[in-house]
Amino acid sequence: MKINFHYAASAMITLFATAVISSCGTTGKTATGGNTGGSTTTHNSAATGHNQTGKPVQNKPAKGTASPSTDATLEKISGEWQIVKVGKKDIPVIDEMPYVNFEVSSGRFYGSNGCNILNGSFNVDNTTISFNGVISTLKMCQDVEYQYDINAVIGDGKSYQVEATVEDGVNYIYLNDARGHHAITLRRSDMSFLNGQWKITRLGDKDIDNEEMNIFIDMPEHKVHGNTGCNYFNGDLYTSPNEAFSLSFGQMGVTRMACPDNNMETAMLLALEQTTNARPGRNGSAVLYDRNGNTLIVLERM
Repeated sequence: MKINFHYAASAMITLFATAVISSCGTTGKTATGGNTGGSTTTHNSAATGHNQTGKPVQNKPAKGTASPSTDATLEKISGEWQIVKVGKKDIPVIDEMPYVNFEVSSGRFYGSNGCNILNGSFNVDNTTISFNGVISTLKMCQDVEYQYDINAVIGDGKSYQVEATVEDGVNYIYLNDARGHHAITLRRSDMSFLNGQWKITRLGDKDIDNEEMNIFIDMPEHKVHGNTGCNYFNGDLYTSPNEAFSLSFGQMGVTRMACPDNNMETAMLLALEQTTNARPGRNGSAVLYDRNGNTLIVLERM
């Protein structure tokens, strides 16, 4: 096959010239009505606030420059919430309750619709929250009817107004649609009053005067550690959004030093094991109760 080198060279020169002219004609300039081709710019400029399609974009504020109302909304929604209602449908109490956890520091959320795991990103602007990039696992659960309702609410591109209330020590978040209706209801008890170092001043019906008998409760990490007056202990703590002021302890580990009075240590560890809820007491104290409402432990700040 013969190749016409003269034709090929001419074609290459023509293509090169066309590319140079095109680049010179569009660099850094916005097309105007005088452009006979009717084309628009394809560059992305932060200064103009437009993307490649010519549509305006919302540039996120630099860290620390969010509006006070945005910061307030982020503080209200931060953390894990139980999903207790979708629209007007109550979610029945089951072993695997649906929930959502908002990680404010990363702008990400994850949760469950009672069957499948959900995760994605969220953005808050004043009192409006929007969901983006939402994905889900694909497990089949025939007995979880409300999973599709939850997916429809926490869906890609969906936006809602955030409404926060506190009723009898229980926090509620309502995500309201454009008509002001509750699209989804989130709930959790505020147990932050328990966070920190405490001394035990009463154990059952006995007053305690021993500062070595103390407990440190770390609510954000769901951990507990302390001293029985002789041995050190540590373990996990649990709360249930289904019950107001729910609190229980588990996975407890204890050192094995010999103690002159094992009865008090045994009573303290047994009381922690029987704890099912906690409430604020008088003068900044806290009280741990069993399932029948009996006082197990009274705590005071150290």
